[in-house]
Amino acid sequence: GELAFTRTSVQVESFGFEQGSNTSITSAIRKFAESLVNVVMVVALGQDNAAVLEEAYQRGVIRSMPQSLWILSDAARTQYLEDLSEKAMRAVSGSMRVTATGADESNAVWRKFVERWPSFEAKDFNPHLPDYWQVNNTLFKGFDFNSSAIARETAAFTFDAVAAAALLACAVAPNGSLPMNFGEEFIRTKENIDFVGLSGRVIFDKNGDRLISSAHYMLANVLRRRQEANAWSFELVQKATFRDGSWSWHSGMMDLIFNHDSTDLPTDSLLETPPPPAPPPPNKSSYTAEYVLFFVCIVIASVLVFLLLCLAIAFAFLRLRAISHKFGIRPVALAKLLFRRRLQPRRELRPPKYPLALSKLKVAVANHQHLHTLFRKYCADGQIMRVEEWLQFQRDEQHEFDANQATKPFLAVALALEHQSKGEAH
Repeated sequence: GELAFTRTSVQVESFGFEQGSNTSITSAIRKFAESLVNVVMVVALGQDNAAVLEEAYQRGVIRSMPQSLWILSDAARTQYLEDLSEKAMRAVSGSMRVTATGADESNAVWRKFVERWPSFEAKDFNPHLPDYWQVNNTLFKGFDFNSSAIARETAAFTFDAVAAAALLACAVAPNGSLPMNFGEEFIRTKENIDFVGLSGRVIFDKNGDRLISSAHYMLANVLRRRQEANAWSFELVQKATFRDGSWSWHSGMMDLIFNHDSTDLPTDSLLETPPPPAPPPPNKSSYTAEYVLFFVCIVIASVLVFLLLCLAIAFAFLRLRAISHKFGIRPVALAKLLFRRRLQPRRELRPPKYPLALSKLKVAVANHQHLHTLFRKYCADGQIMRVEEWLQFQRDEQHEFDANQATKPFLAVALALEHQSKGEAH
């Protein structure tokens, strides 16, 4: 077999106001109008019920589209609702009213109490009552106890409350003497009390509250009825009774009327404003053309970069070859020298570390006619070249106009010669 169940929950939002304050009621209804709540229970006293409902109608929150549901408490008497404007009365008609019912004809204890009521005598009660509560026999002989709303709803609960307190006191102090912790024991013992009173079975849970399953509730429609040509009033039409933990419908089915005298089922909450529709999808053909154009541009740019790189390499190779031929240095060795000069950090001038390479360089210089020609051109005495003559050579032949950069190789050679002369002296 399969076990199927539905989990339900209720989200409650409160919009409180100060009793008797129209300004506070207006503020509460304005905040409520900004919410998504569409099922409302009004908990107010006296004329505040009419003030809340009138303001709600003026704000347009007693809705017919989508259908809303407004529930009133037992404090919303029909005479209070007759103070509403005609349009507000039309909107309120169809509201629900839930009341706790103390007495019920199905309760044998209530029926027996009603039967005994006329037999009571005032003389049996007055000795136990204060002077301002003295009664006469008309209370018992000429009073329809069973038809009284006060007797059924207020007196029945009061009677059972007194009976429960008496039973608890007897349970805590059966001999009459009260223990020091009487209050704590009184509350703790409530869970053990179980009796049938005028309002039905009275039983409490571990928190000391009466079990919901032992209470009786009445569900009624608050409907507008025409009294005279231009006069309207409200009446309560009983629809269902809650007894023994379940609802029973008086007509055998749920035949409720909702606000604005509508039979449409209410919506529990309003839907949030839907987001704007999504833009239409772009044309695929335009996307394809853009992709092709982008790819062509990338290819052309890559080819141009490759050609420029090849030209730069060819130009550098030809220039390197010309310089190596001019100075008699192999192209590979010259390339290494240039790379070392560009990539390595600048260092202080110091003697060469490789005397073998220096000796080979001396032989190459001694046999190089072009270098001898250049040396004699710029060296006045033909033996030793001075700094100013070297700088002139750098400007004319090497195109080096930075005096600092041009002086560094001259100083390097001078230091090397000085180091060599010191070594030979030693």
